Order: sequence, then structure tokens, then C-alpha cells
Amino acid sequence: MSPIGDLNEELVSGVLQAGGWSETADDNGGGERLPQSFAATLVRASTAPTGSPSQETPIGPGILVLTLSVAEWGMHWDSAAPADPAGSNWQGPRNITQGKHLMSYALGGIGLPHLDVGGAARFFAAFVERVPAAQQDLQRIGALSGTFHYDAIRARGGTCAADPSQAVLMQDLEGQPFQHAFPVFGGSNYCSRFNPDGQLDARAWQTLRHWSRVALRRRDMQAWIIKTWLNEVWVPAHNEVLGRPHGTIQEALVVARMWNSSKGDALGALQAAGAEPEPAKRIQVELDHYGQRSATNRERAGVMKRPGVVCAVMQTG
Repeated sequence: MSPIGDLNEELVSGVLQAGGWSETADDNGGGERLPQSFAATLVRASTAPTGSPSQETPIGPGILVLTLSVAEWGMHWDSAAPADPAGSNWQGPRNITQGKHLMSYALGGIGLPHLDVGGAARFFAAFVERVPAAQQDLQRIGALSGTFHYDAIRARGGTCAADPSQAVLMQDLEGQPFQHAFPVFGGSNYCSRFNPDGQLDARAWQTLRHWSRVALRRRDMQAWIIKTWLNEVWVPAHNEVLGRPHGTIQEALVVARMWNSSKGDALGALQAAGAEPEPAKRIQVELDHYGQRSATNRERAGVMKRPGVVCAVMQTG
């Protein structure tokens, strides 16, 4: 199918409002939940943004995967809430050390999907098209190249210094304060992994945070992130699942979260499900296979089921 074009403004606005975004927001989110009314809109959003019918990939359920599963947001139910498969009463992440957030730049990656490496480089390239003044700085720190690695820059930014509270620069390139939470979050395991030589380049980390915040405060760049994630993760995962004899939208909602982290893991899970015809059994086999890869994968199983529960409730309500 052709790529998803510009998104319906109602869908973009719904995500931004639920995530507490504004043009002055900073990376200090937490507690994000989708309202039930907006979730219902997403379940109904099965047409292309231009209004022409899409026979292949419904957009709204993909946004449910991005917010509820990838970002681990919660749900605010107006009616009686179904059981939360994550076992946390539909709560969202407590703070920026959990889940993912619209203004993410201080921990984990850039923006709602925690963009890194090639994804982050494409994000910054799109931003430079809109704000050419950022190009020289972003080129200097390698943010426009395929070799960009978010944590390599962050770990050299001062959080692994002897006194991180003094090493991490907490003003941007224009002298405005960074107001993100957890400025020195890290620890010995983090530093041994991403900065074993104890290098320090506080200016590069300051530069990355400065331009990330500028970009994420732009509505057009937030829309770019959502649309690009749909095209690069949701659409191929959905089409791979539905192209198989027993594939269902419920299965696609789970496999897309796997695809977000690793296409190989997602394909491996699909292969493990094989020719099993029962949708619920297929999903469980896939989750079991995915969980064998790491403890983190196993811990995600509950939130990975959230979009399916929401879709089932909205479709029967």
C-alpha cells in the first residue's frame, strides 16, 4: 500500500492532549492516559487520512499500539473498566524513568517512540528542513548520520562523571534552563555499558537536548513522529500479520510492539505461531516466544495486551 500521508488533525490533537503536550512543555511527563472517548475514536479510525478508504491498514489501532503498548500509557475509563492485562489498574508511567513520552529527550531516546540511531537521524533531518539553523550543531554531534547513538552522547554528557550534578549542563544553548526530570539518572551499569572510558563531552549532550526540545515543541514534528512510526512499524507489522492465513487485527496489535523493538523478533514470533488457527493461542505462543528473548520482553506482556482489550471493548460497547 502507499504510505500514510498527513494525519487527521483530530487524531494528532487527541494524542497531544492526552500526553500533556504544549509549545512550552519539557521532558517531565508521567501519568499519561488516553480518554475512553478518544480511544473509541481511534478504534473507529479505519480510513486513510485523506478520507479515501484504506482496505489494508487501519490507522487508529496503530496509534493505540504506539501510546498504550510502546509508550505504556494508561487508560481513563468513563464506564466500568475492564480488567487491566498489565495488572496496574490502567495506570500510565509514573515519571520519565518509565514508559515513553511526547517530550522524551532526557532519557531513553527522542520523542514518543524513543527514537535512536537511524530513526533519530531521520527525525533530525526532517527538523533541519524546517529549521536550517540547527544543521551545523546537529552535524557536529553526529545526529544527522546513521552512526548516531543517543546513549553514547548522553553517557558522555556528565552523568558518568565523578560529580554528575556539577558536570551536566542544565542550560540550553541560549541560556534557558532545562526543566527535564532526572538530569543525572544513570548508574555504574549504565556508564560501564555506554561510557566505559569515562569520557566527558557535556557540550554535545547540551546540544542534543537543546535541539531535541526545540523540535519536540513543534506540533509538526510531533505529527511527523506519529506518521513515521505508523509507516515504519505499524503498517509493515499489520500487513505481515494480516497477510498470513490466520492473522487477525488483535494479533497485529501485539506483533507491532515486537516489531517496534526488533523486526527479527516479531518475525520469529510469527514463525513460532506457525499454522495455529486459534487467534488467542497464536498470540500466547508469540508472547511466550518473545518473552524468551529477555526479562524485559516478558515484563512487557501485560501492556502489549492493552490495545487488544481496548479494541474489543470499543467494538462491543
